[in-house]
Amino acid sequence: MSRIAWLALLPFFPALQSAEDLPSRRDRLSARIETLRGLKFGTPVAVEVGTRREGAGFALEQSKALYGGDLVGFERTFKTLGLVPNAVKLELAIPSFASASMKSYVARDKLCILDPALPDDELVYRLTLVLSERSASASGAPAAESSYDARMARLAVRHGDADMTKQLFWAGLAVDGIRTDADHLKKAAEAADKWERETSRLASLVAPRFLIRSSDFLWRRGGIFMESMRQEGGAERLRKVYARPPESTEQVLHPDKYLKEERPVAIDMKPLEEFFAGRKSESIYRTTLGELGTAVVIESLQEKPRLEASAGWGGDRLMAWADGGKVLVVWATAWDREEDAREFEDAAAAVAFGMNRRDDAAKAFVVRRGASVALVLNGSEEIKSDLVAALWKGTLTRGTASEPFGKP
Repeated sequence: MSRIAWLALLPFFPALQSAEDLPSRRDRLSARIETLRGLKFGTPVAVEVGTRREGAGFALEQSKALYGGDLVGFERTFKTLGLVPNAVKLELAIPSFASASMKSYVARDKLCILDPALPDDELVYRLTLVLSERSASASGAPAAESSYDARMARLAVRHGDADMTKQLFWAGLAVDGIRTDADHLKKAAEAADKWERETSRLASLVAPRFLIRSSDFLWRRGGIFMESMRQEGGAERLRKVYARPPESTEQVLHPDKYLKEERPVAIDMKPLEEFFAGRKSESIYRTTLGELGTAVVIESLQEKPRLEASAGWGGDRLMAWADGGKVLVVWATAWDREEDAREFEDAAAAVAFGMNRRDDAAKAFVVRRGASVALVLNGSEEIKSDLVAALWKGTLTRGTASEPFGKP
């Protein structure tokens, strides 16, 4: 019998194909994950066949939480900055983007499978997400702040654990084992850097760059962070990460800063809030972008990105108001050193120049005092001096010490 004839008969011989059902795969892989991670699921993970519509809806729900529960305010602010095209409606774009390549998703301690042919390593990733969420719930760690930066840092632990466990699965290595390829982390960091600076720009042609870079950061940089913690102290160090998660994307990007407990600078802009309240301006959006968000904003708005622009990030606060018929944006940033602030000032000034070149009415400008820098968009000449005076009256707190935001 010819080879073609045999292939035609294969559907009638199910024994020749994999007959393992989804619950059996779950049980087999869950046991393997428990061995790899040194943790227990407790109860089996609920698994079912999901739908793209449900998965897309859950992705939208998660995105709203990520951006502070206010997707509308986020969209208005980011469109004003030029980071989201005016024609894009995020309520539609996010579900569409999420479902385009979705093969499975985890929703409320449940694993939903869209593609029955999902390979084992991807199931390991998804099952570990459930285990990670359970570990986080049992850790007693305080809830994350509502800012983009804080939520991204917390999510990077979960997705990073999933990616790290998938790597262990491939390597056949338990959590306290020693990798033979000593340069594994270096290679992973180099690959992440190349993707962020080069390859991701192609993906950004089909979706806003901020969304592309955010989704990739979770598993790519999160995986590097969690593998760094594993190599630092095995299962015990990972347990401590869940008890004290990173507070910022800076700590995820630089694991040494997490280990040194280098906390982000808190910025209080009450005098600026009072200034706009006095003008009866409507508050639109508030968040902290973090080192990740800062890097993505600068690289998205510059023709020739300055790679050092986000290095030395200390803290930031992005704020937007409806004022004078426009969305007025103030992005206040604090830096570790004055040198870092000057580098960011140069990059932000190039961004402001581009904004003004595209729109004469943008009135974008940058101001700096010491290690504090602010970018203002749509700030008219008539309020500029009062706005800047209120800005410098803000407060930043490093650890337990507070000082004026505009300290010379």
